[in-house]
Amino acid sequence: MNAVLSDLNSTAIARVLPLDANQLAYVIKSVNVLFGLGDGALISKALAMTAKMGRLVVTNIHPMAENSVSVNMMDLTLSQKQIVGTLYGSANPRADIPKLLELAASGQVDLDAVVSNTYPLEAINEGYADMRTGRFLRGVLRYPAAR
Repeated sequence: MNAVLSDLNSTAIARVLPLDANQLAYVIKSVNVLFGLGDGALISKALAMTAKMGRLVVTNIHPMAENSVSVNMMDLTLSQKQIVGTLYGSANPRADIPKLLELAASGQVDLDAVVSNTYPLEAINEGYADMRTGRFLRGVLRYPAAR
């Protein structure tokens, strides 16, 4: 089972599965940590929730000043867990984005279905505020048309 969490508190855990935290650790094979701003202090909590031989995938960019995290090395080693980072889902943006746009233009992929909200360029600060609070999963800025 995979779990996608944006907050690693007891309320978020309860939303993933109706199990307590100890039972949850046996079930989750992969925890995708999705932070709008990043918080390295939560990495150890996410790793603790990851099952033996599971993978913790960090999907966001943390602030440049945050260059270390603290994890239980015994848990990491003895449970054979992995911590990996990914950018664009480990895709190749130069090749994959044009391909996705081509598929969308031909009607094979519905990109609008994955967009939670759109913002005009003038509302960029509102978009960032919504991202930080987790109000929307995927916001898109709409630039003015070229003249």
